[in-house]
Amino acid sequence: MVGWAVLLALLAVVTEAWAEDPCARYGLSVAEAQALDWRSPGFDPRRLADPLWAHYRQTEVRPRDPAGDYSLALWVATTLRKVGLKLGGPLGLQDLRRLEQRVAPAAPCAELIFGAPAWVWPRYSIPAWVPDRRDQDRIREIGAAPEVQRRLLVELASGQWTFHTSRSPVDVPAFAAMLDQVLREESRDGALVPRPGTPHRWDPGSFALLDRRFFPVTRFSKLLIALARGELSRYAVTGQEEALRAFLRSQPEQSVTHDRLFRQALRLNQGDVYQALVTIEGVLSQFWRDPSRERIDFIRALEPYANAFGSNSDTFGTWYHFYGVLLLGYVEGGAWARKVGQIESLGSGLLSPGVDKTQKRWVNRLGGDIGSRLRRSVESRTWSQGADDPRLLERASYLRTDPEVRRRIEQRARELETPAR
Repeated sequence: MVGWAVLLALLAVVTEAWAEDPCARYGLSVAEAQALDWRSPGFDPRRLADPLWAHYRQTEVRPRDPAGDYSLALWVATTLRKVGLKLGGPLGLQDLRRLEQRVAPAAPCAELIFGAPAWVWPRYSIPAWVPDRRDQDRIREIGAAPEVQRRLLVELASGQWTFHTSRSPVDVPAFAAMLDQVLREESRDGALVPRPGTPHRWDPGSFALLDRRFFPVTRFSKLLIALARGELSRYAVTGQEEALRAFLRSQPEQSVTHDRLFRQALRLNQGDVYQALVTIEGVLSQFWRDPSRERIDFIRALEPYANAFGSNSDTFGTWYHFYGVLLLGYVEGGAWARKVGQIESLGSGLLSPGVDKTQKRWVNRLGGDIGSRLRRSVESRTWSQGADDPRLLERASYLRTDPEVRRRIEQRARELETPAR
């Protein structure tokens, strides 16, 4: 009995210490955590427990970042072990959730070590999902009787009437030409000089340690691994993310087109095309796990462009995936980005069976080709040799609207006009 009393007393002491000191369970005091010089080139990241590294996030621009490299490689390697395909079973999503639950308590201590991240909490522009204005306009444009239109709008608002068509939403050569036109316009009178930029890479000074512990993860580029984790904003800060969010928040809902977003990111990054694309993807990637991401205020500013209709049209997904693959194509070439996009589409299909993701598969497939064309144009300055044509910026020039969407709406209208027998 005395032994149990002693154990309970010790447990109470330890629990109280953990409550007062969030780093106690990781062998650190608050003072030690705050004094750690983890930015030092000679710092051994193995001094910190793995759960702490799961919460690493850049708080300033750091092109070379050994600490971020270690955090990224560790997280992805751990996730791959936890979420491998199980024989006779689905993807290990439960394992991933358990992993996240295990590292969650480390957040307060990690903040003491790495500093408080400049986290931007989501603000929702609408209280719940509502149909896109574009879809409502499509119903009104078919000219059906008022009662039929009302019933169509009710079906749309219910969230049950949703579909994708099979046509690609982007024209690859025309989209690349549109980006060139933006470069031409922004470079006039020496306003800015478009330049390729320098991609983020594994730090050569710490790569030997990474490669020993995390092979084969380290044999892929840092950019690809960061994109694969889905949180580029943790490891590739440009310092212009909040300015781009502010721009989006200042715009009317569903008004920002691709040319306008690229132009604004290019201006913010003073002509550095790589940084412009990283800024766009960093802003888009920050809330990809949020189940209400379609309602976030700055996301609502983006124009829907997918050939889809209804609650599954996925404005966020088509923008976020498109610029991630475009960025990868810009750095590593269209062929490789296309393969990565196809793998992502396959994995997404396994994780969300029965959900139509036709349009997302298209942007996963084509974004890399556009990025590759953009890189060649910037490096060779062929953008400056093209004819100046503002019509290239028109939506109809580089996006493909599928008339099948209208045909399906008209078909449903005819069904509602026909009295049930």
